[in-house]
Amino acid sequence: MEAVGKKRKTNDFPSRSTPNRHRDTRVLEWRGVLDESDLAGLQDLELLDISNNFLTQVPTDALRRLTQLKTLVLHSNLIQGVEASQLAPLSSLEVLDLTRNNIATLADGTFEPLVNLRELRLGVNMIRQGDDGFRGTFRGLSRLETLSLDDNGLLYVPHEALRPLSALRTLSLEHNRIGVIARDTLSGIAGLRELSLAYNVIRELPVGTFEDFSRLQKLSLRGNQIPEVSAEMVDGVNGTLQELDLGMNRIKKLGKLSLPKLRKLNVESNDIAEVEDDAFALLPRLQELDISGNRLEALPARLLQDLPQISNLDLSDNRIAAVPSTTFAESNVNVIQLQHNRIREVPEQAFVGLPFLHTLDLSTNNISVVQPAAFSGVPFLHILKLDSNQLATFKADYFNVTTDGTELRIVDLSHNEITFLYPAAFKIHSNLRWLNLGHNKLEFFPAELLADSTKLEHLNLESNTINSISSSDYSGMPHLRQLNLSGNNMTNINQTAFQNSTQLQFIDLSHNRLTTLHEDTFSGLVRLALELNNNQLSTLPEAIFSRLKVQMLQKINLAHNRFDTMPLDALRKQFIFLDDVNMSHNQVRSIPPKEDILANVKILDLSFNPLSPDSVEILMNEPKAARELHLVGCGVRTIPVLETPYLRVLNLSRNDVVKISESLFERPTLLQTIDLSYNQIPNLSFGLATIWPKLRFVRELDVSGNPISYVIRGDFTYLNNLEKLRLTDLAKCSRIEKTAFESLPSLRELSLHSYPGVTALDVKGILERLSTLEAVHVEVKDPVLQDQLHPAFFPRLRELGVHGRAVRSISTGALAGLSSPAVRLVLADTSVAGIPTKMLLPVPLSTAVALDVRGSQLTSVSPQLLARLDDRQRTVSLTGLASNPIFCDCNAAPLRRWLLEKLQQDRLDDDFSDIRCAAPADLSGRRLTALQAEQLTCAGRQTTTTTEIVFTTRRTTTTARPDIIWTLPPRQPEPELESEPAPADPETAKQAGVNNMDALIIGIVGGVVALIILVIVCVCVCRLCCFWRWDSSREYQGGPLAGPLALRAPSGCTCVKPGPPGPPAPPPQWNYLTYPGYPMVGGPPPAPASRSGTLVSSKMAVPPPGSYVMQNGIYGTLSTVGGGGGGRAGSARGYYPGAPYYVTFPGETELDQR
Repeated sequence: MEAVGKKRKTNDFPSRSTPNRHRDTRVLEWRGVLDESDLAGLQDLELLDISNNFLTQVPTDALRRLTQLKTLVLHSNLIQGVEASQLAPLSSLEVLDLTRNNIATLADGTFEPLVNLRELRLGVNMIRQGDDGFRGTFRGLSRLETLSLDDNGLLYVPHEALRPLSALRTLSLEHNRIGVIARDTLSGIAGLRELSLAYNVIRELPVGTFEDFSRLQKLSLRGNQIPEVSAEMVDGVNGTLQELDLGMNRIKKLGKLSLPKLRKLNVESNDIAEVEDDAFALLPRLQELDISGNRLEALPARLLQDLPQISNLDLSDNRIAAVPSTTFAESNVNVIQLQHNRIREVPEQAFVGLPFLHTLDLSTNNISVVQPAAFSGVPFLHILKLDSNQLATFKADYFNVTTDGTELRIVDLSHNEITFLYPAAFKIHSNLRWLNLGHNKLEFFPAELLADSTKLEHLNLESNTINSISSSDYSGMPHLRQLNLSGNNMTNINQTAFQNSTQLQFIDLSHNRLTTLHEDTFSGLVRLALELNNNQLSTLPEAIFSRLKVQMLQKINLAHNRFDTMPLDALRKQFIFLDDVNMSHNQVRSIPPKEDILANVKILDLSFNPLSPDSVEILMNEPKAARELHLVGCGVRTIPVLETPYLRVLNLSRNDVVKISESLFERPTLLQTIDLSYNQIPNLSFGLATIWPKLRFVRELDVSGNPISYVIRGDFTYLNNLEKLRLTDLAKCSRIEKTAFESLPSLRELSLHSYPGVTALDVKGILERLSTLEAVHVEVKDPVLQDQLHPAFFPRLRELGVHGRAVRSISTGALAGLSSPAVRLVLADTSVAGIPTKMLLPVPLSTAVALDVRGSQLTSVSPQLLARLDDRQRTVSLTGLASNPIFCDCNAAPLRRWLLEKLQQDRLDDDFSDIRCAAPADLSGRRLTALQAEQLTCAGRQTTTTTEIVFTTRRTTTTARPDIIWTLPPRQPEPELESEPAPADPETAKQAGVNNMDALIIGIVGGVVALIILVIVCVCVCRLCCFWRWDSSREYQGGPLAGPLALRAPSGCTCVKPGPPGPPAPPPQWNYLTYPGYPMVGGPPPAPASRSGTLVSSKMAVPPPGSYVMQNGIYGTLSTVGGGGGGRAGSARGYYPGAPYYVTFPGETELDQR
C-alpha cells in the first residue's frame, strides 16, 4: 500500500486539537480523543492507526464512514470486549490488530461481519478460551490467512475452533502455556504454511506430530523444553520445511535430520555438547546455521563439507578451544562467527579456500598466536574482528597474499596486548576503511604503518600509552575523517602532524597531558570538531584557528583544563562558524562585554566556573543567538532579564537562585528545557508559577534539590506540553498534593522521590491523574508495595522506579496489570530484603522485564528468582545486585552455585562478577564465588530467609473479625520450581516447617478432633431440646453443659467460679495479623493492665469468650478475637486462663427469668 499522505495528532494529548486534513490521505496515525467529526472527509482512508490510546471499545461511530478502510490498528488500548455489531460497518477491513488490550472473551460470530479479513492479531490479551470457548468465534472468516493468539494463557492448541478457517496459512501461538502437542491436537490446522509455538512449555515431540502438515514451510518451537530432536519427529514436513527454529530448548545432542529443502536451522542456546558427524548430511540446501550458546568443545569434523550452500555460520558462545586446519576449507560460506569461545591459537590454513568469506569474527577469545597463512585463500574478506584477545602484535603474513593485497575494509584489534607493530603490518591492506587499535599498549604509532592505507577513514588509538605525535604522522591520509587519540600520555603534538589531512573532521585529544599547542597544529584542515577536554591547557595561540589555517571550526571542547580566562582571541577568528563551545570546569571569572563570538555561539557551556555577577549579567542580559546556555554551579544568585529569544535549553542548576521574577522570560518564550535543580527556591508558587503562561513550549523541567516546602495544585498550571518532570530530593518538603500534577496532560516521564519530611504520599492518587506516563520514579511511603503503581500500568510504560526506605516488601500482585512489551523495574534505595518471584506471574510472558536493584537492601536471592533468570519462556534480567548487602549464610548457597555455573560457562555478566559478602563479619568483603560451600552455613546465625507476601488487588468489603484466630503460623507458599535446598543445620531445618508426613498426621488428628467436637455439639443440642420440652414448673439445673459441678444460685443462676484472673483479652482492634518475615512498624499496642469484675451472671454486659448466651431467643457462643494465652503472642489459649468456667442460661420459668 502506497502512502499518499500522512496525518498525525500528538500535541496536547488528551486535549482536543484538529490537525490539517487532506482529502486524498490514505494513511492516518492518530493520538488522542477520536470522534466522528475528526474523520470527516476521509472516505478514502485505507490505514488507520489509533494504537496507544485509552479506548475501551472499538470506536464504531467514528469509523462508520470509512468505507475503504483496509487496515485498522487498535493495539495497546484498554478494549475489554469486541462485538459483532461494533465491527458491522467495517466490512472492508483486511487487517485488524487488537494486540495488548484487555479482551477476556470472544462471543460466537464476533468477526462474522468482516468477510474480507485476511489478518487478525489478538495477542497479549486475556483470552483463555479453549475449543469450546472459541467455537464459533471465527465463523465467517473464510479468507483469513494470518491469525495471532500470542500470550493469552492458552493451555492447548484450539484446533477444532480453527478447523473452519480453510484459508489459514500463518498461525502464531507464542508465549502461551501449551504443554503437549500431538498429531490429533493439530489435525485442524494441517494446511498451514507457517506455525509458531515458540515460548511455550512443550516437553516432547511425539513421532508423527507433523505428519499431516504437507505444506508447512516455517516451524518455530523456540523457547520450549524439548530435550531431543530426531528425524522421526519431523516426519511429514521433510519435503516442504524451509525454516526450523529450535533455539532455547534443552537439546543435548544434535542428531541427523532429513530436511532436503531446509534453508535455515536455529538451535542456539541449548545444551548441545555433541554434534554427530553426519548431522547435516541430509541438509543440502541449508544456508543459515546457528549453533551459538551451546556447550560445544570441538568443531564437527565434516561441518561444512556436507553444507554446499551454507552462507551464515554462527558458532559463538560455545566452549570451542581449537580450530583445526582446513576445518572451514573449500566452502562458500559468507559469515563465520566464533566469538566468545576459548580459542587460544589460530593455526596455519585455519581459514583457507573460502573464496566468498565476507565476515570473520574471532573476538572475545584467548587468542595469543596467529600462525602464518591462517587467513590465506580469503580474497573477499571485508570484516575481521580480533578484539578482546591476547594478541601481542599483528602481522601481514597472517594472510599470505601474493597479489595486490587484501579486500579488508574493517579490522578491530582493540582490547589486546599489542605493544608493537611491524612496518609492513598494514601494507597489504590498501582498501582498509576502519581500524580500531584502542585499549592496547602501544607507546608510539609511526606514520609509515599506514602509508599504504590511503583509503582509511576512521582510526581509533584511544587508551594506549602514546606520548607524542611526530611530524606528518597523519598528513599522508587524504581520506581520514575521524581520529581518536584520547586517553593516552601525550604531552606534545608536532605542528605538522595533521597537515594535508583535508578530510579530517573529528579529532579527539581528550584525557591526555597536553599543556600547549602550536599555532600550526591544525593547519590545513577544512572542517573541524575538536575534543581537548581533560588536559592541562591554560592558553591557546591567538592564530591557531585563523581562517587561513582552519576554514571552519564548528565545535571545541575545552572542559576540565586550567583556563582562567576564555581564549576569545583564538576563538574570535571563527565567530561565524563556531556553534558549540564547552568551557566547563575551568577557573574563568570574567567575561568581556559585547563579545561577538559569544553572541553567535549556539551552544555555550561555562558550568562550574567561578563567574562574577557582572559576567553572569553579560552572558544572560546581552543579546545572543544561543540555543543552549549551561551555567551549572557558577554561583548565580540573581537571574537577569534574558535577552536570548532563540533559547531552547537553560541550565542553572546547583546555584543560589532564590526568586524567579516574572519579567525574566519575556524574550525566551521558545524555551523547551529548564533546569533549576539544587538552588534555593522556597516554593514553586514563589515566582515560577507566574512564568508558566509565557513558556508554553516547555517540555522538560527539573526543580529537584530545592528547599521547597510544599507542592500544591496550580504549581504547574499552563504547562500543557510538559513531557518530563523531575521533582526529587526535597529535604524540606512536608506536603505534596495529589492534584498538583493534574494540569500536565502530556507528561511522559515523572520523578517524585526522596522526601524525608513527607509522611504520606498518595502515589495512587497522583498516578490516576496522569494517563500518558512512559517512565515513572516515585517514592512509596507504605511498608508494602501493593497496587500503588497500578494506575500507571499502560502498554506505553517502559520504566518503573520504586524508591523509599519505608518499602520493606513487595506484594505478589504489585505488577498485576502491567502489559508493556518491555519494562525496566528499578528498586532504588529501598529496604526490600527479598524479591518475591511470584510478582512476575501476572506479567505477560512476552514482556521483557529488566530488574535494577542498585542501592536496595537485598540480603539474598531466592532459587526461584535465579530460575526465572534462566527461564526460556520469559525474559528476565537482573542488574545492580553487587551493590546490595548480601548475607553469606546458607541462603546464599543457591546464588553461589548459580554464579559458579555461569562462570564455568563463560556467561557471567560483569554486573555479577563482583558480588561480595556484607555479613557475617568473618566473611565481610569476600567475593561470594571465592567461598567454599561449607562456609555458607546458618549454624548459630539468624537466617535471612524471606517469605513472599500475597495480597489481592481486588476491591474487598470489610467484614466482622473471625470468631477464632488460629495462632499457628500460616502455611508457607510452595516453591514455584524445584531447587536444591540450601544447607542448614538440624536446628534450622527443624524450624523450617513440617514435612509432608507431618502434615498428613496433623490433618488426620485434626479431622478426628473436629468429628468429636461435632458429635459433642449434636449431643448438647439434643439434650437442650429435651430440657426445653419438660414441664415449665420443673427447675432448670444448669443446662447440658453444667454437669455435676453446677451450683444452683438463689437467683436462678448456674455458676462456676472462674480460675485465677489472667491478662484480659484485647479488644478486636488489637487483632494484628502479621506475616512471617514482615516486622510490624512500631509493634502492636499493649493490652490493658487489668480488668475488674467477676463473671457470675448472664446479665453481664460482656460475657466472656467461649460462653453460650441467648439474645433475642437465639443461642450462640462469643469467642475472643485476640490470641495469645497470658498476653503472650502466639499462644493458643487466649488471654483468659485455661481453667473451665460456666455461665448461666436464663431460667426456664417466668420467676427464674425475673
